[in-house]
Amino acid sequence: MINITGSALLVSTLLYALFVLYIIRGLLKKATRADRSDQPPVSVVISARNEAANLPALLDDLLAQDYPAERLDIYIANDRSEDETGHILDRYAGQHPHIHPVHIRSITPGMTPKEGAITQCIHQVTSEIILTTDADCRLDSRWVSSAVRHMSDDTAVLVGASSVVGNSWFERYQNLDFLALMSANAGFIQNGIAWSGSGQNLGYRRSGFTALGGFTRKRYGFSGDDAYLVQGIPGILGQGVKFIFDPDHFIRSQPTPDVRAFLRQRMRWSHAGRPSYTLLPMLVLFLSSAFVTNILILVNSLLLAFGALFWSAVLIKLILELIVLSIGARRLHQLNALALYPLWFLLQPVYIPITAIGGLLIKHEWKS
Repeated sequence: MINITGSALLVSTLLYALFVLYIIRGLLKKATRADRSDQPPVSVVISARNEAANLPALLDDLLAQDYPAERLDIYIANDRSEDETGHILDRYAGQHPHIHPVHIRSITPGMTPKEGAITQCIHQVTSEIILTTDADCRLDSRWVSSAVRHMSDDTAVLVGASSVVGNSWFERYQNLDFLALMSANAGFIQNGIAWSGSGQNLGYRRSGFTALGGFTRKRYGFSGDDAYLVQGIPGILGQGVKFIFDPDHFIRSQPTPDVRAFLRQRMRWSHAGRPSYTLLPMLVLFLSSAFVTNILILVNSLLLAFGALFWSAVLIKLILELIVLSIGARRLHQLNALALYPLWFLLQPVYIPITAIGGLLIKHEWKS
């Protein structure tokens, strides 16, 4: 039994290692140059539900953008909020005409609450370029202008980087885990494979959203709004996806308050980001190899099967993941995040199975 589990672990690790090497290859490629110089109309679309504590800071960041206000419209959905979110939006809109509150009273049939809120905002958008973020995020003053510089004629979707703020070990752990997700995503995109993005920092063409049919699910069989757009819009428009490494475009998000909330968030992401097996078999194989490798490390550890096969697999995984995170941290200007790598690595065999299985078995709604 021990030899079987050890052999299985080494095989899964070697398959996983091939994907990690592929990600490293992508991360080492030069980023596409940002060469657009004009200032087209841009719309920022945000969905907010009970975000009164966070909205003023985000709105102030948006008002501080170096992009011309007459070329920038901000649409924020007040999605059935029960706090002061609606009053805050109305107050800001009364002072700044390019801020447009969209007050939502009911859930859009056939969509998740967030998708319905985004859709109702986009129905009012007239500009071609749409940028999205979340209500609890903070932005650099050059966030919009950086996105526009990267939205060249051959680009359909922009995927931006995010980090998690905070100084406690748990907040820093969340940031490192998010850095791992960002690095893997960036590596795939740099290799020409677009599989996901974060709505915290995303850009796309309105024409692509319309041609895709919005979130009607006519073409794809999974529920994640971010992955759905990143994978769907480029194919519809015949254009590419860019990952933006420009620090001007980085955003900062709030950490989850505790371990339970963190796990529920990751399970929700796992559930929402489930790809269609027929569309992205390579991604499915990558995620499966990561899941099997981590769960077999856990199984071998519980069996006390610490033989040569076990340690060989662990060493391969340790070195390659450290390389990915080191390159990602350098390119995303987060080298200090690597201090918690030993803890992050040790927790993966428990954390990955919990979030993956939880994401498959449990349906998670967005602040419903």
